[in-house]
Amino acid sequence: MLKAKMRKAGFLFSAVTSSVFVFYLSASAQVSAFKPEPSGEVVAGNVSEEIEPGQNIDMYGRYFPTVDAQSRSGEIGIVEARAQYVNKIKLFDKLPLKFIVNDRYIGIENSTSCYLPAHLFGVSAGVEATFPFFNMDNSYLRVGVYPSFYGDKYDFDSSSFRIPSNFMAIFIPNDRWTFIVGVAVAPDFETEAFPILGFIYTPNDKWSFNLIPLRPNVSYKINENLTAFVEGGFSRLEFEVDKPEQENAVLWYKEMHLGTGITFKFNQHIQATLAGGGVFDRVIRYKNLNLGKVAVENGAYCEARVNLSF
Repeated sequence: MLKAKMRKAGFLFSAVTSSVFVFYLSASAQVSAFKPEPSGEVVAGNVSEEIEPGQNIDMYGRYFPTVDAQSRSGEIGIVEARAQYVNKIKLFDKLPLKFIVNDRYIGIENSTSCYLPAHLFGVSAGVEATFPFFNMDNSYLRVGVYPSFYGDKYDFDSSSFRIPSNFMAIFIPNDRWTFIVGVAVAPDFETEAFPILGFIYTPNDKWSFNLIPLRPNVSYKINENLTAFVEGGFSRLEFEVDKPEQENAVLWYKEMHLGTGITFKFNQHIQATLAGGGVFDRVIRYKNLNLGKVAVENGAYCEARVNLSF
């Protein structure tokens, strides 16, 4: 009887959590349209811990198995990889600064009649500064600027250069709650400004509800080394690519995914994550629809991630 109740409670938790993520991701996708991903997480949790000096490397690979294209013959398969380096310092021992370097790769296996580049690249180098917010207790203002290139080769054209930025207010009323509100600005993209909203709630030392971009998640700490989680995410990316009949064509890539996984902490410097789930609402299309569009059937994904702190 007890086991049956536990199974029922687990099922209800999974169903409610999944519904919340689908709603959150769908709403976020509607307001963001096509945009560059901000470099790094909007906020990584406790601000006082996040702004302490140190370095971090986060790397992941994500594999989307080949599935059919919609409304046309052929298949699409995608592999994605990203590496991010963060160096946190305190300027004059007072002003917290984060220097961020991102390198992103998307490989596309395409057997449809629509021409798509086999490789997409994104490179950015940015800086974030965190200030007290008008001398208000437990309130911060964060400003981030991320000069970036997005294209189909590492020999980027000057027209693929962008300078997205974030402006956020962070309010931490107590140890359990963190609220974030702000705006992301992306000049030369289809959507040049869009809101950033979210919160983090940690009711105890086991549970964490982290509903902020870019990786909203609910996690449960099983023990000091092992954490289970449900997470979602979405991509709204824009690249300048060369087609046989047109150079510097704008290509949009979007997807939403929802999955579950585990994180194992080897020590205070190294942790690894394995995750998997479903991907949906995938479209790869040119800004000029006359150049082509491929909608992709829903499918699955798997992900491996390593995080190093020192």
